Amino acid sequence: MPDTLLPFGPFHIVLLHLPIGALLAIVFAECMPCGKPEHKRPVIGSLHWFLLGSTALTIVLGMAYEDFGGYGDEIENHELWGFIFGGCVLASFLLHAICRWKNAIACRVVYHLALLAAVISMVITGHQGGELVHGRGFLTKPFKAQTRPAPEANPAPAPTLEAPTALPTPAPAPEVEANDAPIMSDDAEMMDDEMEMMEATPMMEVSAPSAQPAAASPESLQQFNAAHTVFKNHCFSCHGATKQKGRYRLDNKVAITTAGKSGYTPIVAEQPSESELFIRMSHADNHDDVMPPEEKSRLEPEEIAAVRAWIASGANWPDNMSRKRVPGTYVAIGNEATNKLIEQINQTGAKAEYNVWGDNSVRVDLAVVDADKINDAIETLQKLGPALAWIDCSKLELPDNFTEQLQQFPNLKRLHLDSSNISDADLQNISQLKNLSYLNLYNTGITDTGLAALEQAPGLEKLYLTDSKVSPQGIQALQQAKPDLTIIHQ
Repeated sequence: MPDTLLPFGPFHIVLLHLPIGALLAIVFAECMPCGKPEHKRPVIGSLHWFLLGSTALTIVLGMAYEDFGGYGDEIENHELWGFIFGGCVLASFLLHAICRWKNAIACRVVYHLALLAAVISMVITGHQGGELVHGRGFLTKPFKAQTRPAPEANPAPAPTLEAPTALPTPAPAPEVEANDAPIMSDDAEMMDDEMEMMEATPMMEVSAPSAQPAAASPESLQQFNAAHTVFKNHCFSCHGATKQKGRYRLDNKVAITTAGKSGYTPIVAEQPSESELFIRMSHADNHDDVMPPEEKSRLEPEEIAAVRAWIASGANWPDNMSRKRVPGTYVAIGNEATNKLIEQINQTGAKAEYNVWGDNSVRVDLAVVDADKINDAIETLQKLGPALAWIDCSKLELPDNFTEQLQQFPNLKRLHLDSSNISDADLQNISQLKNLSYLNLYNTGITDTGLAALEQAPGLEKLYLTDSKVSPQGIQALQQAKPDLTIIHQ
């Protein structure tokens, strides 16, 4: 879908009423007993043209709205029935034209069946679209008793948390390639939240300096982080900064205690049984009001328990400074044997060091080695074995058997071969590396033949191919064989 159409996606909700009205007008005109056929035909013909055009426009804007709103798998059935409705509209348009040219009884019977199919598919499509916007069972809810739903019996017990002396240090973020898009940190998210709250709070006179809020305890920080992780993984896509279904937003501390369209408050501090968010999380999978919806990934019992524990403890939402004060623990990495190997590799001119991942794995930069010492560096490199997880061979003339020697590194995850002399035949060996997830082939002579070999690479997740010799057809074939693979190519 072109980016220029995405801003017009929300107009889908307005325009979808046009084909509904046009189709119903056609059915009414066809079934109306009064009036001469020669008088009705021009009107019905004009309505068919209007129906066809408005249906096409509605489908196009619906696809734009899907991308604009960030909908996932929950929209697939609605999208399918929308296309079925479009097909029925096209069929009825063509059959109406045929009937005007050849006024046969059999033709008119088929035409009326196409109109009936269009009406049925319209009802199904419209109902599914309504449930996406208003929730499941939105037509029947007004007829039911308006009682507040209660969580399922026997909710998951809250985990017992002992106040730790120090919280574990979060795993450091992996290094970001120059071509990768920047990722907003949690601190940036919190800053945005605080700015929104400042803008939403009216200014008032300050008579005396207020006391600084007490620093959050390690236990409350741990509970908040556990619950916040659940929200980020399961809730923010529909109730975050860019979309607020049911007028609920869960990504800042003001909105999460504000009632939405239903009138119920998402979080009531110290009262999980009164918190609409927890109630809906606790429903059975087939319940109309379960959250996340049944078509999305279900929460694990441990995740529900983490949210319950956070609410029961007061639903504390620490400020940004408190989150920065989280104490860490010192984690020593490496061992004496690997330290000696790193020193030997560095003596050849290569640069070897431990990865920032904290798992004792090693990365080696061969791109800094002099051309006459590259063989010595590779020979020394082989002693690392399973410890080697990252090799940078950028701009190197590699030996003919280099990719064969890579089989000695079963845990190799990242391989930079950009601007090297790597060939299609070498990719046969590279495709056998089971844990390789990142491969950079920028500015190499790789062709479609080499790409075909990479279809067998089991763990490959990201592939750079800019300025190589591959064709769009070769990239498309690889993408079809590995739909989850991210290919960067210009």
